[in-house]
Amino acid sequence: MTNSPIQDYESGSPRYLENDQSTVFDLSIQFWEHDGTKQPDYSWEAEDVLDKIYTEGRDLPEYHKRKKRGELLPITYFRQEEIKRETHVAFDMQYNSSSYRKLCQRRTGNIWPYPEEAMMQEFVDGYPTEYFVQAAAAKIYSSGWDALTFMAELRQTYAMFSNFVGNFAKNASSGKLENIWLEGRYGWRTLMYDIEDINKMLQNIDAKRTRFKESVGTTVKEVIQTPFLWGQAEGGNVDFTRTDTIFIGLRGTVVADVEPPDLSFNPITTAWELKTLSFVVDWIVNVGQFLEAMSFLIISTQHYAAGGREISVIREYTIDSVTPHSGWSYTCEGRSDSFRRWTMRIPTTVSNNPLLQLRLDGWKALDLVSLAVQAFRKSGSSG
Repeated sequence: MTNSPIQDYESGSPRYLENDQSTVFDLSIQFWEHDGTKQPDYSWEAEDVLDKIYTEGRDLPEYHKRKKRGELLPITYFRQEEIKRETHVAFDMQYNSSSYRKLCQRRTGNIWPYPEEAMMQEFVDGYPTEYFVQAAAAKIYSSGWDALTFMAELRQTYAMFSNFVGNFAKNASSGKLENIWLEGRYGWRTLMYDIEDINKMLQNIDAKRTRFKESVGTTVKEVIQTPFLWGQAEGGNVDFTRTDTIFIGLRGTVVADVEPPDLSFNPITTAWELKTLSFVVDWIVNVGQFLEAMSFLIISTQHYAAGGREISVIREYTIDSVTPHSGWSYTCEGRSDSFRRWTMRIPTTVSNNPLLQLRLDGWKALDLVSLAVQAFRKSGSSG
């Protein structure tokens, strides 16, 4: 990788660091000629070791002085690449005919390459971080207690308490387990969160914060298996399987000088929360998060944001089978384990648009099933 100029996201000097501890052996194959009285045979063994780290980024001018003065410091650009690979291969081949044959073949380069740069870039482009940056801003704004929504739902909360025993017995005896499930998830669980917010607010009532740093993220795992054939010309064929295990860490970070309300009275966010099935819409396009992030932008005096990715690919090659050509006996052993990781942090802005992000896990799948059963029962009773 070349030291190309870094985009000037923030004023500061570029910083580069390279640590290359690679030892690469040329992998080659050679056959040689024997006279007619001997059987030609062939043996080959090779090792390959690679260990490399490359880092680039920006240093803020007068960082320590500015931090000591209490400035809100920008989040700077940073990128690091790490590559590791260990390969050991051994071939033993023997020609079983007494007839004379002259064989010659040479193959150079590594037949077990570590994950390609184009592959890594594909995962960078396919997993944006804007959603998580917006979520971090929304988390700062919603750090207090949403008092208005709590008061708007007070009547339902009172009814949930007063009718708990009767409703539970009725739903259980009639087999309407979906009602019990949804009340637990979006009634009692929500109330528990409100109690936690109230408790946190009371504990911090004398500790007014004006500087926040929040991060929101997730990790995605993918496994890709690719079978392929490596032909050995006169010797035979070897079937390999390449397994790539990919871990993609996504993170949004926001640092801000802001005073979010301890008691929130936001009629816009409350109106959305009270909409029927608004939480289902939020699983796909998180409108609630968008409204809270926009509220954050309104009250923020100064803030900086960055999106972070850590993409790790573990590549393993395994030999599935060996098929020797006629006249040859053939054994083959080999392994190759390689690792490539990109870590990057890129300054950005908080998006002021609703963002598409499907958030559907096992719990939400049960919610959907319960909602569907509930709707089916209601349609049947009304018909």
